Amino acid sequence: MDIFVNRDTLFAAVSRAALVTDATSLLHALGNVQLTAAGRALRLSATDLYMSSDESVEAEVAEPGAIALPANELLDILARVPSGPVQLTGGDAVRVHPVGQIGRAHV
Repeated sequence: MDIFVNRDTLFAAVSRAALVTDATSLLHALGNVQLTAAGRALRLSATDLYMSSDESVEAEVAEPGAIALPANELLDILARVPSGPVQLTGGDAVRVHPVGQIGRAHV
């Protein structure tokens, strides 16, 4: 997966998805948000088995893919990244790179 997306747009979408997740569940997947990159969109999906969240944000997708990440960890990382475009790359783990700036974070 390799995508470029606006940090503020992504942060808002992950924030809404995190409201649905259940980080204390014995099923660890319920604390995750699934990111699916395809076409010109990044789709974010989350559930706690009672409620669900499904949202798409505009993104430039260089390489399509999908991954499930802990919602709260992703939020913490995005909160530290400055506003502007960010690049998300990776397969089993995702790297968040602020575009045009020095720094990166791993989820």
